Amino acid sequence: MTMLHRLRPWLPTLFGLLLFCVALWVLGRELRHHPPEAIVATMQSIPRLRLLLSLMFGILCYLLLTAYDEIALRMLGRKVRYRSIAFASFVSYAFGNNLGMSAVTAGSVRFRFYSHTGLSMKDVVAVTACCSLTFWLGFLALTGLVFLVMPPSMSPFIAALPFHAAQALGAVFLGVLLLYFLWNGFSRTPVKVGRFRIPSPPLRLSLAQTIVAALEMMLVAGMIYVLLPPGTGLGYLQFLGLFLLAHLLGLASQVPGGIGVFETALIELLPVSVPVPASIGALLVYRIMYNLIPLALAATLVALREVHDHRAARRHARDCGMRNIE
Repeated sequence: MTMLHRLRPWLPTLFGLLLFCVALWVLGRELRHHPPEAIVATMQSIPRLRLLLSLMFGILCYLLLTAYDEIALRMLGRKVRYRSIAFASFVSYAFGNNLGMSAVTAGSVRFRFYSHTGLSMKDVVAVTACCSLTFWLGFLALTGLVFLVMPPSMSPFIAALPFHAAQALGAVFLGVLLLYFLWNGFSRTPVKVGRFRIPSPPLRLSLAQTIVAALEMMLVAGMIYVLLPPGTGLGYLQFLGLFLLAHLLGLASQVPGGIGVFETALIELLPVSVPVPASIGALLVYRIMYNLIPLALAATLVALREVHDHRAARRHARDCGMRNIE
């Protein structure tokens, strides 16, 4: 066996590690020129109205993420109350966005709470796979359209990486999406995920998946955009292309949440009219709102739920014991 064959399974991981190391180097270079005091000052200067608007966009993002689960359950023909869907979805994404290996992390959290609704492990695996499919449909549609119509301008840092042909990449993404819809329209063959089979969704549900995921990504981009200083000449659609390109690099790095790689790529992609301390400050506030606050809230909700379930179990055991005595 040659060295190349031995390394082949590790190539995606090595590529991700390379991106992460490059991102750390570039980010360290930027931070050397911009002291923490300047970054903190830009964070403090963000108007409260813009902070509230960004927070509102974040809340809408997590509401749309509950639609991922709702659509997945409809695809599987399972009926679950929306209250249970909202709880399981929010907690699973809050943990998955921070801890990495989101398919495993989110799937484990979903099983913990969906099992109370009667869903089996097989159902939860299928729901998690459907949610991943929803993300990729939306990402391919939105990125393909933006890259094709308004290809983002790229800095030398990004041009040195294999993502320099944005328009061609956009055409490929839309081509893949079109092939999926054609297959979806003419074939009812279930999708195999390991030992599990996921039914081919009706075309209307596939369209719903695509629209919901695309809207969710546009809201995430909006969270950051409103935190940037005004008067930079950077329009939202132009920023959206840069955001999606940075997001693509974050996905390629395989780092949990793309942390470090996404931020560095976006900082390098933003025009010089956006001061670096302002962009770093906006990204830090975004991470607090989109990652840390939901994680803290989810951890609190899980703890309260566990305490409630434990008390309910003890109360049930006590009642059963009293009935046996009678």
